[in-house]
Amino acid sequence: RERERERERERERERERERERERERERERERERERIVFCKVECVFLVVVIVVVI
Repeated sequence: RERERERERERERERERERERERERERERERERERIVFCKVECVFLVVVIVVVI
């Protein structure tokens, strides 16, 4: 019985770690998206400035 409980706890911890990794990946993807959006905005801004200067 004791071993059974121990295994159950171990599985629970494993699932918890897996969820944590998943959240970490999600945050990484979010940052990546923000970077891409920022880059596009910066690009458009540069193009506008160049057009206005010319």
